[in-house]
Amino acid sequence: MKTLHHAAAAASLFFFFSCASVHKGALSDENMPVDLSSHKVLYTAINFENTVSKNTAKVHNNAAKKHVQKKTGDALLFVNETELEKAPYSDVDVYRYVLLNRITRKITKTQYNTDRQTGMPTTRTGLQYDNYVTEFYFVDRKTGKEFPHMKGTTMPLYLLKAVVNKVTGS
Repeated sequence: MKTLHHAAAAASLFFFFSCASVHKGALSDENMPVDLSSHKVLYTAINFENTVSKNTAKVHNNAAKKHVQKKTGDALLFVNETELEKAPYSDVDVYRYVLLNRITRKITKTQYNTDRQTGMPTTRTGLQYDNYVTEFYFVDRKTGKEFPHMKGTTMPLYLLKAVVNKVTGS
């Protein structure tokens, strides 16, 4: 039983650190404007495009908004993309950069189980589920320049938090 607990703990740590490294690796200087610190950066709500329930989207976006507020001190920097052209966000001299996000593709995953009699991996019908890959990217609203997209993720909340942390230097 101890071995099972150790294996589960090791698997959990591997999963935690591998996800963290994916999100750290997605952030590079080429994906980010060099003068971010001299402008207020807008972060747009995570776009789920009807891929999850409205409640799940709301929970994730509330968590993202709280993180932006905690790191920047300004909850108004987290907005819906539809608000970008409205006052006060329409001032591109103040809010020059915006972090946008898009779902770029769907990944269908199959959950495999082990057949108890043969010990071989097997699938059961109904155990397939869809994940959606979201990519984040900065746009210079003054020039219209779109920076290279960051590596896609199926866990957009964690990548958004990593970007906010990098932008704010924490």
